[in-house]
Amino acid sequence: KHLTTTYRPTVWDRRYEIYDKASKLLIEEREQDKNINIDSNINNNILTYLNYAAYGRFIDPKAKYENLIAKEINKEVNNPKESLNKAKKLIEYLNQRALIVNNEFAHKMFLEFFTAMKIYEDIYIFDELNNKEELIHFITKYYYDDRWENIIKILVFLI
Repeated sequence: KHLTTTYRPTVWDRRYEIYDKASKLLIEEREQDKNINIDSNINNNILTYLNYAAYGRFIDPKAKYENLIAKEINKEVNNPKESLNKAKKLIEYLNQRALIVNNEFAHKMFLEFFTAMKIYEDIYIFDELNNKEELIHFITKYYYDDRWENIIKILVFLI
């Protein structure tokens, strides 16, 4: 396989856009009958927390989303108990919006999408050099691993 010819985006591979819009719709479009009050700082960072939780769960399938999210929240509030309570509230909120159901993403593709976004942000966006070479190295490393296939496709689409 050659990376540039095999993974040219097709209509089917543009699923990144579908999952991006679907996740934002589920999170940002507030339904009046499903009011759950969550901390405004948490609300402003939901997608970031989902990226961390998905990546953590993808790496360790036994990890609980609320613990992964609480770990990230705790970096800001520095209070483990408060962080866990906020994470539980966020999980309840995401359950109401059918994004996470029974401690699983509603669809495996959401897990893969948010995992890809975490990798993309860490390597490309938050790196001041916008290190495309490091991102390509990451893609090459996992290219033949079937478990990473959809994540790699999303990353290739993004670059």
